[in-house]
Amino acid sequence: MHLEVADIYADAFLTVVADRAAEDKACGELRLVRDVFVEAPQLLERLRMPSFELESRCRLLKTTFGPLVGKETLGLLLLLSRRGRTGLIPLMFDAMRRRIDKRDGVVDVAVTSARIMEEPLRIKLEIALRRHFGDQSRIRYATNPALIGGFCISTEERLIDCSVRSGLDQLKNILLSRQR
Repeated sequence: MHLEVADIYADAFLTVVADRAAEDKACGELRLVRDVFVEAPQLLERLRMPSFELESRCRLLKTTFGPLVGKETLGLLLLLSRRGRTGLIPLMFDAMRRRIDKRDGVVDVAVTSARIMEEPLRIKLEIALRRHFGDQSRIRYATNPALIGGFCISTEERLIDCSVRSGLDQLKNILLSRQR
């Protein structure tokens, strides 16, 4: 439910800021606001308190963010505060980032391997991933020893599992199905 509401606000906000440069600026401003809330969670909690009067909430937002963000972003913060939806800001940032990435052809690619990949393999894999997903791909690496060996590549839309764990699971399922 919160994700859907955040998506609606993100779409509306991107419509208000209208052009590419303004979208990027607004997304940067929302990132800053999100980061402040992450670093000072008590600020977000204070803004969410029903006993904290609307006028005081708005004053706090103007004082904290007024010098740091443009009028559109400040207006959004005040609107969300008035509607009791300040907690949506981190979700809105994520939704805006996804839309801007899609517009710019950026694909997030997660590569998970059983252990840290050696540099030559990492470079070859990155070249292949950029060739397949585009030069704008954002590639993140992680490790998961449970994979035993090999790696998994995932995007928002696909999962390519080349792990030893996956192969063993498939083999197990084949053997179990033959016993029946």
